[in-house]
Amino acid sequence: WAMISTKRFIEASKIKTYLLNKVWDADLNYWWRGLYNDSIPDPFVAMDCATWVGEFAKSSYVQMPELSLAAISFVHRALMTSDSTGNLCGFDGMGPVSIWCEGTAQYIVAGGEDSQQFLNMLLSLQRSDGGMPGSLDSVGGNAFGWLSTWTGLSSTAWLYFALTESPFPDDSTTYIDINFQQPQDYML
Repeated sequence: WAMISTKRFIEASKIKTYLLNKVWDADLNYWWRGLYNDSIPDPFVAMDCATWVGEFAKSSYVQMPELSLAAISFVHRALMTSDSTGNLCGFDGMGPVSIWCEGTAQYIVAGGEDSQQFLNMLLSLQRSDGGMPGSLDSVGGNAFGWLSTWTGLSSTAWLYFALTESPFPDDSTTYIDINFQQPQDYML
């Protein structure tokens, strides 16, 4: 959207080609997070990629909503993973470890199947101050930051979008004229 909104159509077209031809897996019906050496799929499952690129696929620029639906269905199967007690444990992007609140909220925003069930689960985790933890569990050591009971800006923001409306723009494209010139003298 940024490239289209700033009339950078050549760059937007390159991104579209990459997303639809390089990282879309037609066998799994899923977008890989990226490629190593431009050919080996990144092994990490990233449900946020399915959300964001799914919104892109539904846009008037791409007009392939069936890809979005397929990718969101892939995520649904992962989210339905349950722990040894039979409770849904969500998906953390690396494997079924715990609920990843940010990614689960992104799935809800994308309108995935059983969204209300997952929203209810997230709301039961919401703190009294409105904040949303990254996860139910704090996984020590070299774990990723979202596997933490800490309240996070990203997980809280995505819960907000799950309760209100998607942050993704609708099909109406607004063009922004930009004339950026790098300052001659600046200091950080």
